[in-house]
Amino acid sequence: VAEDVEDADGYREVAQGEAAVRGDTVAALMALGYPKAISERAVSFALREEGERSIEAVLKRALRRLSG
Repeated sequence: VAEDVEDADGYREVAQGEAAVRGDTVAALMALGYPKAISERAVSFALREEGERSIEAVLKRALRRLSG
């Protein structure tokens, strides 16, 4: 979590990590047949929710949102 990191390099690492999770999760949803815009929106909502930030966890939350 960003607030746990004290140096500038750490902050950059967290931002890059979240960008990678976002990109990979959007790509996974697109591979499942969801349009890019819908995938991006679902991932954005999933990342705003509380919970783990792994690709698997974000993908699960995004899919739950898309199916509901």
